[in-house]
This record gives sequence, structure tokens and C-alpha cells, in this order.
Amino acid sequence: MADVPLLDFRCGRTGTRNRDIWSGLPDIRSARQARRLRQLAKSGALLTAAAMVSALAVASYLMH
Repeated sequence: MADVPLLDFRCGRTGTRNRDIWSGLPDIRSARQARRLRQLAKSGALLTAAAMVSALAVASYLMH
């Protein structure tokens, strides 16, 4: 068993190799990275909007 490389195991019925199955799946890491970038952009936009509202409130307070 130790002599057989792990990547050459085949599915019993179809004979599909493990490597073929895994390479056909979407890359989970890239999906996670895309989601992380979207969350970062969303939180950055919210932070910018909150900073602008605060700046306008301070400016309005100082004008009166």
C-alpha cells in the first residue's frame, strides 16, 4: 500500500482519478478571497459614510 502514490487511486465504478475529481471542483480559496474582498469593500464604504456624516455633524455644530 505504501508503494502506491496517493494521486493514482481511482474511483471503483468509473475509474476516475482523484486528481480529476478535485481539479474539476471550483477553487474554494479564490471564492473565500473574493468574499473577503467584498466584505472589506463593504465595511470600508460604511466607514467612509460614517466618517462623512460625523464630519458634517461637526461642521454643522461649529457653524452655529
